[in-house]
Amino acid sequence: MNIEEDPYRRPEPAPRGALELGDGPLEFSTSRSERNSGPKGLGGWLIVVAIVLFWALLSLLGTMGLTSSQLAALDPGDALRAPLRVRMAADGLLIALNIVAIALFFMKSRWFPRVFIAWLALAALAGVVVFVLARQIAGIAPEYSYRFGGAW
Repeated sequence: MNIEEDPYRRPEPAPRGALELGDGPLEFSTSRSERNSGPKGLGGWLIVVAIVLFWALLSLLGTMGLTSSQLAALDPGDALRAPLRVRMAADGLLIALNIVAIALFFMKSRWFPRVFIAWLALAALAGVVVFVLARQIAGIAPEYSYRFGGAW
């Protein structure tokens, strides 16, 4: 085996001295602000986050429309009005928070993860609250039990 082929037996190169006349400074292809600007596009899993945000917004708008039509069809003294009102209020808040999250997402703000997590937590909490209210109504008025999955 030749010495030049084996990198472990190759002699060390001579160390470079100080900069000499004619040696220029290092040049970068971009400015510092461009290098520190963060991700350029939506790649990989960020596309999934964008799809989830837009799909949820469309879903919330559809659900709010259905809820408002159901609420308009009920009598003023109907027991279902309370969970439907809570659902409409929660959907309105979720829509507003979703629009803020979409804006922060495309602005690449550092606040986006916090708002996104708050949006997810609020959606889960709203679902639990509406479920509990509906279950209580099904217990009070048995004629609504078929709407909420039968007897619990």
